[in-house]
Amino acid sequence: ITPQTISWTSVSTAGELKVALQPGRILIRLHCGALFDANKKQFSASMAPLLGTQGLILPGGVFESWFLVT
Repeated sequence: ITPQTISWTSVSTAGELKVALQPGRILIRLHCGALFDANKKQFSASMAPLLGTQGLILPGGVFESWFLVT
């Protein structure tokens, strides 16, 4: 894992991967204790500042992305 790349390997057979990667959507969810932007500034996944609420705002959160397989 690097700031720009997440690499993974599979222990599945080619046949199992073919079944798993049928046309559709693949969701990737990464939970981490600290997320940093390109300038190495730590940020929080909290919506509190946008909602105008107060309270403890912890760094980190969840990065979620998806892509289509055709």
